[in-house]
Amino acid sequence: MPSIQIRNLNQEIYEKLKQRAKKDRRSIQQEAIWIIENSLNHLEKGRSDSWETADSIQKAMREIYGELPDSTPDIREMRNAR
Repeated sequence: MPSIQIRNLNQEIYEKLKQRAKKDRRSIQQEAIWIIENSLNHLEKGRSDSWETADSIQKAMREIYGELPDSTPDIREMRNAR
């Protein structure tokens, strides 16, 4: 199984990790693994949910207003005018 080593960890962060591990009755290593796994899973879920939400909003807007024109050239023109 792969492993990682974390160097130069801030003492305050280490103490928080240690306290959290003690509270959850895990070793510091188990707690760190748990935090990393849950953080990554949450990030992945959040990204997919965000894209799904954006896609559904875009679809609803198309149904209501039809295909909207690309505003990119107008935005660039406004930026260049500054």
